[in-house]
Amino acid sequence: MQVFKTFLKIAKKKFPSVLLYYIIFTVIVIAMSKIGASDHETSFTATKADIYIIDEDDSTASHALSDYLSSMHNPVTLKDTDTMTLQDALYYQNVDYILTIPEGFEEQLTDSDARDFLPVSMRKDNSNGYFVDQQVTEYLSSVRLFMAGGFSLSEAITKSSESLSKGNDTTVLNLEEKETDGAQIGLTYFFQYLPYVLINMLLLGMTPILMTFNQKDLGARISCSSLSLKSRNAQITLGCIVFSLFVWLLFILTALFIYGPDTLFSINGLHSLLNSAMVLLFSIALTLLVSTFSLKQQSLSMIANVASLGLCFLSGIFVPQYLLGKGVLAVAHFLPTYWYIRLNSMLGGISDEILTTAKYWRFIGIQFGFFVAIFCIYLVSSKYQKRSRNA
Repeated sequence: MQVFKTFLKIAKKKFPSVLLYYIIFTVIVIAMSKIGASDHETSFTATKADIYIIDEDDSTASHALSDYLSSMHNPVTLKDTDTMTLQDALYYQNVDYILTIPEGFEEQLTDSDARDFLPVSMRKDNSNGYFVDQQVTEYLSSVRLFMAGGFSLSEAITKSSESLSKGNDTTVLNLEEKETDGAQIGLTYFFQYLPYVLINMLLLGMTPILMTFNQKDLGARISCSSLSLKSRNAQITLGCIVFSLFVWLLFILTALFIYGPDTLFSINGLHSLLNSAMVLLFSIALTLLVSTFSLKQQSLSMIANVASLGLCFLSGIFVPQYLLGKGVLAVAHFLPTYWYIRLNSMLGGISDEILTTAKYWRFIGIQFGFFVAIFCIYLVSSKYQKRSRNA
């Protein structure tokens, strides 16, 4: 196990710099997760706004939506409902938000585009209208998700109204069917920024070690020994596994210390752990691929920053996916971090998408497919680089 011991000795020398990255990135991740959790908890705080609702559907669902909004805001009465009167009411700030519930709303409620079925009018220079609009989206998403969980329309309406009225976020039903608490939301944001940390730490910490073993002189010395190529590669692989698991477990233990075992080892927490393990595999494959090239430390730092920042910005880690353009999202589909963050958002209950078991394993499979693809490219690149060095 001489190669493995040498790997650990080099890793030990790199440990202070890796530990420095861990401290810096951990502080950033914890701060951003705390801010994200705080924003999430306060984004739907009850605020009184002047609203006017036109109910053309006159159904159970439309009455429930009207009652829900009226219980939190000030319903306004207007003499006429013609376009001019409504525009004047908005212009003179007599109304903050006007919602029209058209006929057929109840039938459209279970469709994914039900929110687009509701015409709204509001002042662009007043945040109250946007706030009420977010509450409408929240309510409709909650009803659809309760119905997807097997509840009838009337039961879904009752449960949504009760939960949202208490200030609970029921945008997504978690896998335990429990109320989403602050610790769970904080853990979700912790895992949201984890890919940025893992990609950086593995690229900057493990790549120099692998590049050392890929040096021509050292490779020739190892080849001249009695150690077989198979044993050499196996020991290097073992070293990579130990190093990667050590880095990953550092953050898992950090999450355990901050959020507690009840949150981390809940069903949602365990599913999030598996999701983060897929990012770890991708980071390992990417590190192996980069290590096949002879790079200087400055070039390696540049590649690590470009890779981590590019993956995070394009896939919705630093910028929410709903704020990204269609062109960016089209490109993001070809990045594993896009599927990671999409799944993480559903697990944490901060997405309008309905999480199912089939969808969960499909997203995990897609991420694993990216790992296999990058690893195959690494094998081809490694073989090519060896031929070039031996030529």
